[in-house]
Amino acid sequence: MSIFRLNSISYPQTLSEKSEKAWVENAVVYENKDKEHDIFQDKKFYENIITIYELTYNASLFIKNKKAFCTFALKVQQKNKHTINYRQISKVSDIIDSVLKKSNAIFAQTALDVFSGYIPSADKKQCIKYAEKIKEKIETCTGHTVLIGIAEYPCLDYSRKETLNNAFKSLNHAALSEPGSIISFDAVTLNISGDNLYQQKDKKHAISEYIKALLLDPVNTNIINSLGVCYAETDNYKKAILEFETAIFLEPNNPMFLYNIALIYKLKGDIKKSVSYLKKAYQTDNNHFETSLQLGIYYLHQQNHEKGKKLLENCVKINPDAAVAFRYLGELYLELNMIEKGIWAFKNCIKKNPFDAFSLSALGFLYEISGENLEIAKTLAKYGVDMVPENGLYRYRLGRIYFKEQKFKKAMTEFKKALKNGHDSTIFYMKRCPTDRNHESFNFRCGI
Repeated sequence: MSIFRLNSISYPQTLSEKSEKAWVENAVVYENKDKEHDIFQDKKFYENIITIYELTYNASLFIKNKKAFCTFALKVQQKNKHTINYRQISKVSDIIDSVLKKSNAIFAQTALDVFSGYIPSADKKQCIKYAEKIKEKIETCTGHTVLIGIAEYPCLDYSRKETLNNAFKSLNHAALSEPGSIISFDAVTLNISGDNLYQQKDKKHAISEYIKALLLDPVNTNIINSLGVCYAETDNYKKAILEFETAIFLEPNNPMFLYNIALIYKLKGDIKKSVSYLKKAYQTDNNHFETSLQLGIYYLHQQNHEKGKKLLENCVKINPDAAVAFRYLGELYLELNMIEKGIWAFKNCIKKNPFDAFSLSALGFLYEISGENLEIAKTLAKYGVDMVPENGLYRYRLGRIYFKEQKFKKAMTEFKKALKNGHDSTIFYMKRCPTDRNHESFNFRCGI
């Protein structure tokens, strides 16, 4: 199956619109060795926590007429497990209060290890200075460091109420950075947010995040590519092509962008253009797995076995864990009648993907024609038929094995089903019993 490529970045659990819930579910597990202050039994500790919605509601009048302000979200990072205790969390609250006291900020504890709030009349630079001072004091007094996300208002078309959520997006961004990072809301923040939504299969909102990200950084090719992928996977090929063409204009030698636009043209049925872009991608990077695979499959189907063999053999070297590469390499070996290599390729595919019906059926066929254990061949062929019962070729291969076992009724059943599904088995029988009109298997061929 063709898959569009985003940049290879792994993202942690992220904040949804109900950000505080996500943080509470992923909050550190506290173990207070000081029995006097066991936070799981201390109702006062939980009474200090309010939801982000409550904080926003309480701050709404406070920020209603503010032309500019900043928001922040801070998460305490534990150095080792079971080291954060109630007193340290209380100390964090006191430190934030002391640093922000003169700024008239409003903040609250919104999860076990998270604080967030609003700083009126502060711009991004001022907010970063506050964050750096808070971080320094927390590290000195508690031994722990913090992640801090910052967002300012105004920004794009975000409302005052949405600004705090942007600070949490920045906090997610900080979680991908070095420990103790302070991140201000930017295009990369929105790119990360969009990628997380994409991974959650929420492409509609991912597209919205990418579009906003490009308003902040119009020439960021990673974001442009990501937007193109989302358009492609929502079948908006026209917009997808526009985004990929823009990315290629900015970075002509990026194989991922060339590969993605090649897939679009393949989906549109324009094979000529698709192959043209695949060749460009391959010339740019001949070790790009997806490009080599798609080009290898193209040459395989064009019966250009020499070029296909070179590309597909390279694929299994680039990524020896990719079942799909072994599957198509096995098919090529099968067409070249390279039985031993075909068996090797299909075995490797099945080890990595036991549910590849094509490889199971083909391996059974190769075992049958090579004189290997017929029982194993039959088992493999049956698996293929069970997975894709409407495949005539798989039925034919199973029928051959039954025929060799002289189970002619079963063979006839499979040959009949093979014929019904578009695969004629007549030639196979005629080569073996060209004159035997009395043989019961011949009755089926003649419709008697």
